[in-house]
Amino acid sequence: MTHPAAIQTYLSGYTTTGENHRTSSQSQIYLYQKPNAPDLFLKINIGATGAPLIREKEAMNWLQGKLPVPPVVAYHEEKNTTYLITKRLPGISSHEEPYRHNQEITFRILSEGLRAIHKVKAIGCPLPQYTADGLIQEAKHNVQTGVVTTQSLKSRGDSRTPQEALNQVLSLRPLKEQNIFTHGDYCSPNILIHNNRLSGFIDWGSAGMGDPHRDLVSAQYSIRRNLGEEWIDPFFDHYGREHINEDILAFYTAIYELT
Repeated sequence: MTHPAAIQTYLSGYTTTGENHRTSSQSQIYLYQKPNAPDLFLKINIGATGAPLIREKEAMNWLQGKLPVPPVVAYHEEKNTTYLITKRLPGISSHEEPYRHNQEITFRILSEGLRAIHKVKAIGCPLPQYTADGLIQEAKHNVQTGVVTTQSLKSRGDSRTPQEALNQVLSLRPLKEQNIFTHGDYCSPNILIHNNRLSGFIDWGSAGMGDPHRDLVSAQYSIRRNLGEEWIDPFFDHYGREHINEDILAFYTAIYELT
């Protein structure tokens, strides 16, 4: 596997099996290992697909000392491809065994992890703002340009047309928003567990300032898929029901399908 010299320098003496470790990410992700050296992950993004790696790099650099996130080793852009090397954190993703079927431990770690993220003081945060109006504009664009189709909604169990789904979003637009630090893609694959304890957070390309319900909805979908529907309420309870507004949650649930 050949990479630009600016990246290959950091991988000297390392080997990889060539297995792509990506989950839902649009990027290619490879594990590199070397005796008596830290394991490294190389993330490659070709073209404009997925969250920009430059944003992920900025997020992880800013979060050092605030949350357990991978240290950035190198970042490089060449032609239409971006490369990001990070150190591997201890642990495995919470959707993997044994945690996928150890729901009692996993849902608590997921809720405690999200609380920790939402407590990060956002002073000086260099990352984008994700407002309700901005998300509505993105949803409108996706409906108008055919990114969201009747078929794509149907594949998620939604029998409505894109316009009907958009109309619901518009009717639910919240009057008030919170503006705190958010992960942007808070799901089981992005939370690491080691020895039954939270050990890290990964995939920060969609991080930024926004309403916490954007993360709560992502978590809700992931818990339904990986742990089971019956673990959503315990997750919300452990996160803190007093911090959840059902009307705002309904808005972010509706717009999740269109963005």
